[in-house]
Amino acid sequence: MNTQASLDFFVQSPHENDSNSTYCEECGCRITQGRCQHGIMPPRPPATKMDAVNALKVLDGFIGPSQLHAVGAACRGEEKQFFFDKLVELAQIVSTMPKTYEQDGKGEDAIAYLHYFAGGQASWWITEKDAGCEDDYDPTSVNYENRGKQLQAFGLADLFGDGGELGYISIEEILANGGELDFHFTPKTLKEIRK
Repeated sequence: MNTQASLDFFVQSPHENDSNSTYCEECGCRITQGRCQHGIMPPRPPATKMDAVNALKVLDGFIGPSQLHAVGAACRGEEKQFFFDKLVELAQIVSTMPKTYEQDGKGEDAIAYLHYFAGGQASWWITEKDAGCEDDYDPTSVNYENRGKQLQAFGLADLFGDGGELGYISIEEILANGGELDFHFTPKTLKEIRK
């Protein structure tokens, strides 16, 4: 990893009593778990094909088969670098996003990290991923050794364009019904989404 690019993205705290913290250059808030509270992540060097392959292991259960097929074809085309980078970025988001109850009590200030869409109007914004459990094991999964498969999440479901409601969301059902992961979504608060 190009550490200079990562280091250039952050500045050390200007606060006298908080000199060990790192702050985002873009918005000024403190960095925790590799991103600021607004979901901004540091830039990274161009991803390689192997980086993208490894990212797909993390994204197993988050991208449906038809979208995965299209992304696979795109990874062999002239736009492959965009897709290599995007897969690595999405894998980073998925691996560091909060698990169930970690944004509890934030209300409209909870950050949605992923967006799914289907049918032109239906949208789901994922704020927390489910931690999974041993009983969720799926031997047909690409990453068959992964026990604790992602089956559900928590977030905002808006199926009719009426503002939607918060609750548990089955990512598996979204994908089974043709839902797609939005590759152009950037993490934002529920308040920003509902504007």
